[in-house]
Amino acid sequence: GYISNVVTEQGEGYMTSKYAKKGADDAFYGANGKYTTCDNHEHPHFYLALTRAKMRPGKNVVFGPAYLVVEDVPLPLAIPFGFFPFSNEEYASGFIMPTYGDETERGFYLRDGGYYFAFNDYVDAKVLGEIYTKGSWALSLQSNYRKRYRFNGNLFLSYQYTQTGEKNMPDFAISKSFKVVWSHRQDPKANPTQSFSASVNFATSSYERNNLVSMYNPESYTQSTRTSSISYSKSFPDIGLTLSGTFNLSQNMRDSSLSVTLPNLNIQLNRFYPFKRKKTAGKERWYEKIGMSYSGSLTNSINTKENLLFKSSLVKDWR
Repeated sequence: GYISNVVTEQGEGYMTSKYAKKGADDAFYGANGKYTTCDNHEHPHFYLALTRAKMRPGKNVVFGPAYLVVEDVPLPLAIPFGFFPFSNEEYASGFIMPTYGDETERGFYLRDGGYYFAFNDYVDAKVLGEIYTKGSWALSLQSNYRKRYRFNGNLFLSYQYTQTGEKNMPDFAISKSFKVVWSHRQDPKANPTQSFSASVNFATSSYERNNLVSMYNPESYTQSTRTSSISYSKSFPDIGLTLSGTFNLSQNMRDSSLSVTLPNLNIQLNRFYPFKRKKTAGKERWYEKIGMSYSGSLTNSINTKENLLFKSSLVKDWR
């Protein structure tokens, strides 16, 4: 049958179509349709305009050329074809609709739009982007992972290209910044003789100043120091030997100074008796009581500025 003005709710969004044809398998074939996550589906504030689409309720929708519309204004962001999966499961991959607004120095923007990847029960990923009319843009990746009884963690990577002012003017400036946040925890029962953990929180000094979320978060915007550490240890119970290594980084956001320790290695050998007989007969000899143990450490560190770290000399600058 042919239907006019179809409205159907699929997942967290709404599918509308000005003209549609319903087949015997309940699939809809539509023209001049819209897909939006806006609550006002009759007149949404933002939506993907779909020139033609095929929708299978509860399963997916496949569409032809589509473009983004915000406040009834078509934007020059188009794709030749696309695919939206609908699922009743706890998680599913899908597009993340962006938010829009205006920022004084960088102009109008679309931000926090991208795609969510639900790979499997162990790992997912969310890729987001933002773009400004005056040339600035940013990309970020956020992922969570978990292996039951083994390890779990999360990773956040972000890169910002910020352009302020007008070209060929005195106030024109370009800033490139990035941020890395990584947390990794190992289950204590996973491997009793080996452990690995990470707690990384590093950002260039200009990152928080150029990030809209941080501007309205006093805790992030005023944070003066950041610390990061990665540690690994391995023990050999049969011989009483323990090896461990750490990487430490302390960052001062006010003057962009860094204190880096890479690596910090430690070795510990428990007391042992090299002259003790494997098979004792009679009284213990005096030299069998001689015991030996060993502990050693190696540390390599530097105090420098953020922009000079990768220009430093391993021989002249590191201690």
